[in-house]
Amino acid sequence: MNTFRNPYIGHASQLLRINDYTSVGGFADGARSTDIQNGPLSLTVSADRGMDFPYLSYKGMNMGYIAPCGLVGSSYYDDKGMGFLRGFTAGFLTTCGLTHFGAPSDVDGKHYGMHGRLSYIPAQEYSAVLEEDAAGSRAVATGRMRQGILFGENISMRRKIVCGCNEKSFTFTDTVTNDGFLKCQQMMLYHFNMGYPLLDESAELIIPFASVESRDAHAQTGFDEKLNIPKPIHGYAEMCYFYKLKHDAKNKTCVGIYNHNLDFGVAIHFDAALLDRFTQWKMVGEGEYALGLEPGNADPMGVAEELKKGHVKYLEPGESRAYEFRIQILDGKGDLKELRGFTDTL
Repeated sequence: MNTFRNPYIGHASQLLRINDYTSVGGFADGARSTDIQNGPLSLTVSADRGMDFPYLSYKGMNMGYIAPCGLVGSSYYDDKGMGFLRGFTAGFLTTCGLTHFGAPSDVDGKHYGMHGRLSYIPAQEYSAVLEEDAAGSRAVATGRMRQGILFGENISMRRKIVCGCNEKSFTFTDTVTNDGFLKCQQMMLYHFNMGYPLLDESAELIIPFASVESRDAHAQTGFDEKLNIPKPIHGYAEMCYFYKLKHDAKNKTCVGIYNHNLDFGVAIHFDAALLDRFTQWKMVGEGEYALGLEPGNADPMGVAEELKKGHVKYLEPGESRAYEFRIQILDGKGDLKELRGFTDTL
């Protein structure tokens, strides 16, 4: 049925809605955002923070973790030491890059701040519109994040988000381009952050892996329990695990989480060839209760360490690379069974 010309409604916003707004007050003052609601699914796009997704909910149930700082405007970027964390909203998605991510690092006199600049870059050429054709109606948000400096990198990322009316999934594609004339370092990490109520002790993790290793000796102490989610633990210190994921013949893979008490969850589908490293960030402390499911093209150990490992990727002048994702809501045991059917074949 045509969403925009429907005898049951007076306006398309009854079924598919876009709301653009600017925050007022606090650290988010002046930050542009867009809320997209397609019926059961609600998504917030932070136009001034790399078009990331601070909020995602399904039928009113929240999925992401929001850090104590809350939503913070892009002007508060701090690349010194751990200053990045002062504005790390986390949210359902924080995208890290474009030229580096991971721990702060110094290489040949150059400082690489924690997780890169991308998640603090305001979008240019930004728009959020409703579209309709024979395939159906959808909300589409697009924009471009540019990172450039004299005598350094000239690189950009165009993000396109598509959310269909009344669908249980949405897609986004990031096309990263080296706009300069010299070979450019290109590192990406998609920091998906699961939070309460999706994340609690009733949650099951779905990570189809071929191999896994602990980040350090501390994480090794929790290795056997890495996929188990406990209640919040007082004084818990984060643990990280690095995976190589299984994938199909077209390099497609997915990871997910399902809450058995709530009977819903989410799966993240992506290309395991382009994003050939996967990090699980387990942080189940009191008030800091989060789980990171993080596809990337390196480990988050910092540029110096990743150069030693040979993980750092590059783009030639004028070269582009597209990262495609489908975020699927798991609404009941049937969706969970279907997802397991796919992962069992990998």
